[in-house]
Parts: sequence; structure tokens; C-alpha cells
Amino acid sequence: MGRDRRLQRFLIYNFFLVLVIVGGIEGALFMFANQYAVPAILHQMHWSLKDDGMLKAMPLLLIYLFFQIISALLPVNMQSGMTWFVTSVGREIGLTSKQLDSLNGGKGFMLFLELIAMLAILLLPIMLGVAFYARIVSREVGRIQKERDAVAEGFNRQRNLMLSDIAHDLRTPITTISGYAKAINDGMVQDEEKTREYLDTIVRKSEKMSELINLLFEYIKLDSEGYALNCRELDLCELLRGSGALLFPDIEEHGMELAVEIPEDAYIITADEVQMSRVAYNLINNAITHNPSGTRILLALKYTDGGVEIIVADDGDLIPEELSAHIFEPFATGDKSRSSRGGSGLGLSIASRVIKMHGGRLSYVEGYGDYTKAFIAFLPKET
Repeated sequence: MGRDRRLQRFLIYNFFLVLVIVGGIEGALFMFANQYAVPAILHQMHWSLKDDGMLKAMPLLLIYLFFQIISALLPVNMQSGMTWFVTSVGREIGLTSKQLDSLNGGKGFMLFLELIAMLAILLLPIMLGVAFYARIVSREVGRIQKERDAVAEGFNRQRNLMLSDIAHDLRTPITTISGYAKAINDGMVQDEEKTREYLDTIVRKSEKMSELINLLFEYIKLDSEGYALNCRELDLCELLRGSGALLFPDIEEHGMELAVEIPEDAYIITADEVQMSRVAYNLINNAITHNPSGTRILLALKYTDGGVEIIVADDGDLIPEELSAHIFEPFATGDKSRSSRGGSGLGLSIASRVIKMHGGRLSYVEGYGDYTKAFIAFLPKET
């Protein structure tokens, strides 16, 4: 829609620009014709018509001269009717019979050519303006088509990369599950404790695959045409506190600390509760997944002039520059991070998409107070 509106404004602006330029040139040509060309023709024909009368009579005069030339080429039995028509048109012009008679022969033909040339000169700016505007439109449409082709090509590349990353993230747990299950089924594992260990690994890998598939389903759902948020009034402060409490056991399990800076007063917004909870969950879980033990995590809500900020910061390692530039793209975790931490990169992509759908933006910043990095989700007041 935004691109269509820009195209509409572009076409209207250039149309009026061409119209003004052509109008200015046309006005100048008409002034030149009135001051120089028409007086020269009147002097040549020894006529006493007013200058503007010549321009007004030009179309009828051209018709008169055209049919006069045609009548000379017609058979004798058809010339009488044509002569009557020529005479009628001549009278409409306001020329006397003597003046009309002076147009017979070569003199009338020369005047016809002169009027045709004058008319062509007067119409030339209009024709050039139309051609120029058509070229502008053609170039703009071509540029937009190239942009759309580039977007489509980028989408195809991203889709292929996503499919490759999905295969990458699913292949490892599937291989592990298949290998362990085959070992147990073939009786290769005799030790009961080892069997429980294999079964525990199978369960954990299965849960990880299920989580990845659910994240992928959620990402595709958000990007699907026709998907709409289920918005209602909710307390954003309470929602964030609930998300922090939900993940607090995971934070303790990883040997991390959680600092909460959320106002006691309610902050009411109109939003999709499920999706906003997913944003908070994904941001906190991202800090847990991609930081070492002992990391401090901050969950905060800060009021701003334009709205409110949801902040999830930590004092863990910085994200590499080559990765941070694409941090909100699906599967943007890097192979090392994916293999060692088990993250898919879909969480941040989903969080960014949800915040945008609520009219806000999600950004990554380095250095936030006492913390090394932070993800800040801004929501405007009207949310």
C-alpha cells in the first residue's frame, strides 16, 4: 500500500509538472504566433482579419483549403456539391468572396502548408509532453518492477535458507534419536542406567524438535495473509511479571540472576495477550539460552514520551557484529551458537514481527546501564 501511494504521488506530481511546462511553452508559442506568424500570413494574403481572428479561423480555414484541394481532384460531376460545401465553410470563416477567390490554385495550397506547419508547431509541445510523461511512467514502473523482482528474489533466498536451517536444526536431534532408539531396540545397551540416559536424551531431543516445529508454525502463522491479532485491553506490567515468574525456574537452573524493574501501577494497552506474552517469553528465553552461567538478566518496563519500552538486558557476551546486523531474521544465530546453545533464532524474529504488528519496533543496543546489551521493544501510546 505504501509503495502504491508513493507511485500515485509520483505520477500526479510529474503530471502537473509536465502540464505546467507544456502550458508555458504553448503560451509562449501562441504569443509568438499572434505577434509574428499571423501578421506575416495576413500581410502575404493582403487580408484585413484581426490577428486573433486568424487563429480562431485556422481550423475552418484548414478544412476549407483541404476540401478545395480535394475538389480539384474529383470528377466534374462531383465538384458541384463539393464547391457548395467549400463556399459554406468559407463564409463561416468570415472571408469575402474576393478573398476566397484569391485562394484558388497554388496560393491556397501554399497557405494550407503554412497553416499545417503552424498547427504542427503549436501541437509539438503537447506531443513531446505526452511522450516525456509516458517515458517517466515507463521508467518508474520499470524501477518498481525491478524492486519487486529483487524483493521476490530475496524472499526466495530467505525461504531456501530457512528450509536449509530447518533441515540443519532437525537433522541433529533426529540422528541422535534414531541412533539411540536403534541401539536400545537392537539390545546393544545392556546397562539399565545407560538405557535411562539414552531414553532421557531421546525425550529431550524430541521436546526440542517439538519446540522448533511450534516456533516455525508460529512464525509462518504471523506471516500468513489474513492473520489478525486478537486484541483486548490488558495490563502490560502484570503480563511482564507473569512472564518473568514463568521463566524464573529456568533462570535459577542456569545459575543466573533476574532483576525486575516494573512499575506497581497498571499500564493498560490494547493488544493480543497471547502474542505479547510470547514476545516477553522469547526475549527472556533468548537471554537464558545464549549467555553463560552467572549472567544477570534485567526485565524492565520504562515509560517514554511517545509510549512505553519493554527492556530485556543482560551482562553476558556481546553478539558478534556480523550476526547483530541480521539478529531479527529467522535462524540468525550462527552455526556455532546453534550447535552449542540449541537456539533456533526464530524467537527474536517472532518477537520483532509481533511488536511491528502492534505498531512498535524491536531493537538491539549494546551497552545499557550496567548491562552489556539489551533488546528494547517500543510500543506507542495508542497501542
